Amino acid sequence: MLKKLFLPIIALVLISFTGDKKLYQHAAFQNSVFAYYVKNLSTNTIIDQHHENLYLTPASTQKIITTSLALEILGKNHEFFSYITLSGNIQNQTLEGNLIFAPNFNPAFCNKKWGYDLQNIPNIIEQFCTKYNIHKINGKILILDSVQNHEINNRKWIWEDMGNYYGAAAQSTMLNENRLELFFKSGEIGAETKIVSTDPLCGLDIKNYVKAYEGNSDKAYAFSKLNDKFIELRGEIPALQNNFKVVASLPNPNFVLVNYIKDNLTIAFKNIEIINQLPPVDENKKYKFHSVSIQKVINETNTKSNNLLAETLWAHLLKQEKSKEKIYQKLGGIFSQNQPKLFDGCGLSPMNNLSCLHLNHILEKQKNNTDFRESLSVLGKSGTLSSWLKNTPAEGNIWAKSGSMEGVRAYTGYIKTKKSQQIAFTFIVNNYLMGNEGAIKNQIQNYLLDLYNNY
Repeated sequence: MLKKLFLPIIALVLISFTGDKKLYQHAAFQNSVFAYYVKNLSTNTIIDQHHENLYLTPASTQKIITTSLALEILGKNHEFFSYITLSGNIQNQTLEGNLIFAPNFNPAFCNKKWGYDLQNIPNIIEQFCTKYNIHKINGKILILDSVQNHEINNRKWIWEDMGNYYGAAAQSTMLNENRLELFFKSGEIGAETKIVSTDPLCGLDIKNYVKAYEGNSDKAYAFSKLNDKFIELRGEIPALQNNFKVVASLPNPNFVLVNYIKDNLTIAFKNIEIINQLPPVDENKKYKFHSVSIQKVINETNTKSNNLLAETLWAHLLKQEKSKEKIYQKLGGIFSQNQPKLFDGCGLSPMNNLSCLHLNHILEKQKNNTDFRESLSVLGKSGTLSSWLKNTPAEGNIWAKSGSMEGVRAYTGYIKTKKSQQIAFTFIVNNYLMGNEGAIKNQIQNYLLDLYNNY
């Protein structure tokens, strides 16, 4: 079917770009604010531009700023990890002191996508104790809550986002990306639903007001904030379901972690407490676990548009550089001349504002960095744009990051053209008519195909 559609697509491209009408003049962009910037990096010439200086909401295309900075500032060899250590002395197989358990602001902590699980934590603690011949802790287990900026949920995010998996807050403890899976049973249309189980078992106070409706999609939303032990659920799920999954954010992962260790650890100890500063410890007895390379984190951030991972990278950058202003200075160019207005590292806030020139500056800066380019979605092949330009000559030759939220569609990336030219492009559309979304995507795809074929 796609092969049959290929010729009409080509025809549309020729009609669209051999005539006098510019891309922004097409009906798809009616009543929207539309900007773009396209540059041939091989010849250092501008191909096309429209409102490229205009500040707009970029949505998740903003992640290319965070991920490129992470490679540059933290370094491509950086590794995230959690660790266990101790304070005190070991005497007669007893730790006379405290065991320090540090999730360490590690995005891989208990992260199932990288093969780690909460169920492994008691075994890891016991492995540490076996290594140092500890049979008893004559003290406490102290969980280090080392959040860099220790803020509540980002004040520039909307409430509807914060309680759901894509709006989970980056914290010192990020337990499986702070995902809370809720499994519902629903009855007839209009009836109240019941939560039959959660993963992990969270012990939180969950108020469920979700009802059944005639439909197929998940329309349930969770409302909570950082460190809450309370979640409110509202909205709808399909009727007559026995195990319907809704994914919320886990607002208090330390609460879950503490209870799980208490219930499953066989080593005797006095109590568990949360601490905010690392006490004097034995640096020779540090046991690292649940590690992940920065490249894996960046690949997952860009190809899957993972907000929590982007926020984690952003927090590490702010810790190292101390302020956004210093980060912008390091980027140079337009970032020094006209700073963007960024309130997070992932693009979830609708109040973020930057121009196409900001994103293209990042693309130019990283044009020879294959690690960065390969972290992006490949059109027709992988990631959030795997369905774009499939079965066309451009398939596999365009690397890009997409961004979307209500009223926003944005795309930025590279083209390796038919003539082996390297092109960098950015498109940002804000406040478009909802019925035009499909047409906007089609026009931009056609434009990209035209660039691939003609440069």
